[in-house]
Amino acid sequence: DLAHHYAIGRGKNRKTMDHYGYEVLALCREHHQSQHDMGVESFDKLHHLENSWISVDDRLNKMLRGERNDE
Repeated sequence: DLAHHYAIGRGKNRKTMDHYGYEVLALCREHHQSQHDMGVESFDKLHHLENSWISVDDRLNKMLRGERNDE
C-alpha cells in the first residue's frame, strides 16, 4: 500500500485530487493499517521512520492520480 504521512480524509477522490504537499511511503497492508490505528507520530517513532517519507513530485502525483508518466 502507498501510505500518506498525514491523512487525506475519507471521501476524497484520490484519482482527482492533487497530492502535492503530502509525503508517502510504501507499506504492507498490515503496517498501513497499523499506521492508521496508532497514529502517524507513534508509528514513525516505533519504526524509526522520521526521515523516510517521500515528498510527492509531479511524476508521483500523476501516478497517484492514475495518469500516464510518458517522458
